Amino acid sequence: MTDLLFEIGTEEIPAGYLTSALKQMEMLFAEYAKKHRLESHSLSSTGTPRRLTLFVKGLTHRQESVTEEIPGPAASIAFDKEGNPTKAGLGFAKSQGVGVTDLCIKTTQKGEYCFAIKKIEGQETLYLLPEILTEIIKNISFPKSMKWKGNKLFFARPIRSLLAIFGDRVVPLEMNGIKADKFTFGHPFLSGKRIEISHADWNLYQRLLNQEKVVVDMNERRETLRTKITQLMT
Repeated sequence: MTDLLFEIGTEEIPAGYLTSALKQMEMLFAEYAKKHRLESHSLSSTGTPRRLTLFVKGLTHRQESVTEEIPGPAASIAFDKEGNPTKAGLGFAKSQGVGVTDLCIKTTQKGEYCFAIKKIEGQETLYLLPEILTEIIKNISFPKSMKWKGNKLFFARPIRSLLAIFGDRVVPLEMNGIKADKFTFGHPFLSGKRIEISHADWNLYQRLLNQEKVVVDMNERRETLRTKITQLMT
């Protein structure tokens, strides 16, 4: 099990868009992870007007291998009376990329049919993540979206950076000419520093951003503002 840290760095998104966008990130990741046979312990998200961040705890290293049974022609067509495969049976096996020994006969409601037994080996998660993360970016919806020069993507505001780390490895993701890396950025006015995140660690990510004047946790920002307002009123 390995953790994933994914951040979409943008120009300033309206604050009212954040909560919905972050919930969608979690829902979309869960949907596409299930589609790719990937499991994880938990999902969490947070953000600021200049970043949407998803953290996946305990993501499997490799998708689960599965065995599929592909229905083919009727058994009487796929095999002769001696049980040898016919041209139809051989053609079916070839079309499914399996050998004759991977064909079997099963009884169905329509009678006996030939099936191809295919074992699909699981792929490494690192190489499935580019597709999953790309789909997340494409499918987050906002009350209003825009398209900016040099790309066909619609998003709330132009995307300027992508941080995507699986364990300590950069996810090989590229979108609209932007390659994912291990870097995020401090507060644009109080810091502006380029920050390297060595590995996918939620606490490390928040701590390094805090050092550069970014309170990335939305609840923490809310409580800080509430406390300061209360102090001013008393």
